[in-house]
Formats: sequence, structure tokens, C-alpha cells
Amino acid sequence: MTDGRLEIGDQHQFIRIEMKRTDAAGVGLIACYPVGDSFFIRAAITVRETDETSTRSACNLAARVGGPLLRYSISLHRAE
Repeated sequence: MTDGRLEIGDQHQFIRIEMKRTDAAGVGLIACYPVGDSFFIRAAITVRETDETSTRSACNLAARVGGPLLRYSISLHRAE
């Protein structure tokens, strides 16, 4: 997700998930499991902080400012 894009697929077709890097620094999480002669792939993008700063209250800042704006797109592609 360094460039804000996650692609899942093979040389024939793939799914692309893109996220505006100026909105949030998303971290791509991928798990892949063999199923018969194929695979099951689960992908997620997380933008939640889980370090010591996520537990501090900023005087109810989220209620005053609102939630984050997250713009993303999901598209299907076939190789040409």
C-alpha cells in the first residue's frame, strides 16, 4: 500500500483497491489460504491507530471535528 494501491489477482485478471494517500495512511493486510487447486484470499485495509496515542482523549476532538474522510475505489481489470 506504499503507493495507495492494492492489487489481487493473476496475469489474466485482478481487483484493484485504491485509497487516497492524502486522506490516511492505510495499511494493507492480506491472508492467503489454499483451497483445493485454488486459493482463498482475504484483504483488508486498516487506518486505525493502535499505539499509545490511540487511547488519549483530545478533549472530545472527534465529536467537534467529525470523522476522517476516506476516499477509495474498487475496480476490476482484465489483462489486454
